[in-house]
Amino acid sequence: MGKTCEQYLTISEDRGQMTSATRTAHRPRLLRRAMVVGAVLFTLIGLPFTVVGAIQGNDYFAVPDASLSTDSAAMVTREIDVEGRRPTDPQNDPGDLSRVRIQVRPADPNRPVFVGIGRRADVERYLQGVAYDEMATFTTDPLRVTWQRHPGSAAASPPAAQSFWAATSKVVAPGLVELEWDKSLGEWMAVAMNADGSPGLVVSANIGLRWGFLLPVGIGCLVLATTLVGGLILLTRRAAKR
Repeated sequence: MGKTCEQYLTISEDRGQMTSATRTAHRPRLLRRAMVVGAVLFTLIGLPFTVVGAIQGNDYFAVPDASLSTDSAAMVTREIDVEGRRPTDPQNDPGDLSRVRIQVRPADPNRPVFVGIGRRADVERYLQGVAYDEMATFTTDPLRVTWQRHPGSAAASPPAAQSFWAATSKVVAPGLVELEWDKSLGEWMAVAMNADGSPGLVVSANIGLRWGFLLPVGIGCLVLATTLVGGLILLTRRAAKR
């Protein structure tokens, strides 16, 4: 005999209930899988950030000292372009998030030196008509620099008298000056000169970078990973009791 309409309706309802029950049973399993993936990802991110941040501490990752000299009034870096403002610059450059330290030791400790960072337009305006060397190329291992000479008069006005500097050096030890700078949006240049603006500069210098976010981000990721693992253990225990 054929099945009645009521029987068909009953079978359909049973199948619907089975499908709903199956979906409900699968949800905790999918959640546990998502928590495992999240815990692994946060651990993979957090561990290297924490290790590197701990190694860094309050110090800087720096290149070894290099000897630099010029018979002009100043040595100037190439443009430091923060936030990748030009199409040719890499986007999301992690260097843009770093704090910069420049240390300079004059060959003659009795001849004070000045290091400053200013906006490109201000630096070029200040050095207009003055002979100075601008960095053309450089390598970091070891630190080697080639320079491009800008012709002009021999001496510049004392750099410390200028008001446009975003950061300037200070004496931190006998014969050692240091500049620290938190990068900000813009086009910048770093300048090394004799404090009186006179020509002829012989120094040893190094540049260091520090990323203050490494340790907090690393610890935060590990805390999230630990939280996910704890939640995963609770879900697994609940599932085992059913």
